[in-house]
Amino acid sequence: RLCEIVEDSTDVRRLPALQILGFHRQWLAKSSQLERVLVWVRGEDDPEAATAIAWMLRGREVLQQLLLHPVAGVSREAAIGVPVGAATLDALLDALLVGRSPDVDRILTQRLSTLHPSLAASAVDHILGVADRVTGDALSHVLGCLPQQSLFELFVEGRSRPAWTAEPSAADTEGLQRWHHVARQASQVLLRA
Repeated sequence: RLCEIVEDSTDVRRLPALQILGFHRQWLAKSSQLERVLVWVRGEDDPEAATAIAWMLRGREVLQQLLLHPVAGVSREAAIGVPVGAATLDALLDALLVGRSPDVDRILTQRLSTLHPSLAASAVDHILGVADRVTGDALSHVLGCLPQQSLFELFVEGRSRPAWTAEPSAADTEGLQRWHHVARQASQVLLRA
């Protein structure tokens, strides 16, 4: 019955219905219900209702899809609620590198600082893939959020450095140049730490 209220855009009880559904999240265990909620958030025009829907999804990986949502409340709730792990790492990094808003950036910075060291290499791989499309300040900020010991091992000790080849291709050369650029940024971050 509550879902029917939510799906009726003329019903004035929509927001309280969303809040009740958010408090009782067990019904989201079925993937069909989760897809239903994603349809709601994608088509929602009311910022308060969209934010309530994002809050309803706390702790679920699908929130990574909402980190760059145009409604500030939705992206904030997504930043608070998205779990930090291998499945969401790329989306977290991308959102932080793009810079959604100061509030969301602060939340994502705090969340990324809890990253398990075992995921640092995956984070660095992703950063190396996008480093040529982001500003140096954003790159330094994200590198500063990563576990510092892992950053040292990956860049100063060179564990993330691309393998040497006798006859490098253009792509190999570009990858090595990108690695050196990010390694310089990482070294500066480590010196400031």
